[in-house]
Amino acid sequence: MDEVGKPNLSRIYRGAYDYTRNDSTFSEETYEVYKHNREYTHNFISQTLSRVPTGELLKITVDYTFSKDWLPLTISIIKSLGNQSVEEKFSFNNKNNLLTYEFIPKDGKPTVEEIPMPPKFHIATPCTAASMAFLKSKKFDQTSDNQYVIYSSNNMWKYKETLVSKNIGVRRISVTSDTIKYQGKELQGFQYEMYDVEDKEREMKKKKHEVKEKVPMLSVFLSKHLTIPYIVEDTATKTEVSVRYLNDLNDD
Repeated sequence: MDEVGKPNLSRIYRGAYDYTRNDSTFSEETYEVYKHNREYTHNFISQTLSRVPTGELLKITVDYTFSKDWLPLTISIIKSLGNQSVEEKFSFNNKNNLLTYEFIPKDGKPTVEEIPMPPKFHIATPCTAASMAFLKSKKFDQTSDNQYVIYSSNNMWKYKETLVSKNIGVRRISVTSDTIKYQGKELQGFQYEMYDVEDKEREMKKKKHEVKEKVPMLSVFLSKHLTIPYIVEDTATKTEVSVRYLNDLNDD
């Protein structure tokens, strides 16, 4: 994460998150964000460390580059746990709308796929800092629900299946920004809710006599900095990702 030898890159943000479940911290993420001064692309680089039940340390490094239109260009996800390690690579060709996905295990044959992509899409990664960047890929309707196509990989240490996609609904709770107090600090940002569109449609199709269940929601409090989240909360699992610090380096 060093700018030495990268004259066209400017480091513009750095920060860290704590991951908690039932008030117990189980993981932490540190990240830095760079802007390419000529191509107007943005690069998110993060490292997440988690202690698994066996006592071993799971390390995940994400290198995520977005185009000037905020579509994924290249992604590298490197996971290591004990003697196990694997890399997943994504490369998008905007000329033919094909995504090349590579699954590269430490020991074994790599798997390579080419997957057609829609005009607008996002790829989910274990990098919370970049998790909401898809909001910048198209104009957001503040008065209605907005839908996005999100792709993700369920492959861990062995290749099992191709990427899966979901339609995600996002809505902003209020048009104006909110200020919340968190750990003694005042944070100014925007409150959003996210849900699985298929889950919502399934509940809406139920008949009157059928029991309707509450659609699971993610609550996201976004900063004004490139949609970098301050807080992501999943009330169903009592899991929260919360900002430890977020430094704006644009004036450095």
